[in-house]
Amino acid sequence: MKICLGNYGMRPLEVLADLKETGKVSALDHLLLSDCVWTSRREKELIKEHGMSVVFNGRMNERVKAGTAAVRESWNWECLYISELTERQATKTSL
Repeated sequence: MKICLGNYGMRPLEVLADLKETGKVSALDHLLLSDCVWTSRREKELIKEHGMSVVFNGRMNERVKAGTAAVRESWNWECLYISELTERQATKTSL
């Protein structure tokens, strides 16, 4: 987050929306976002507005203490996918 704010003066999903609005990318609806634990209200609106999808892996969030994803709220955005990855599948070494 700090890097994004420092380099672009915007939060990550605002940067993506700006790329779309300035014509640097044609669409965002093919993006699959991971967890979105630290997204702002505005970023959540951008997810829905641009048809992006969110995948959650609660076990990994708990393991790395990243926070709690807004699963119930995301369900209302109609962009929710629940990860069924096992602990081993969700590690960097197995990718």
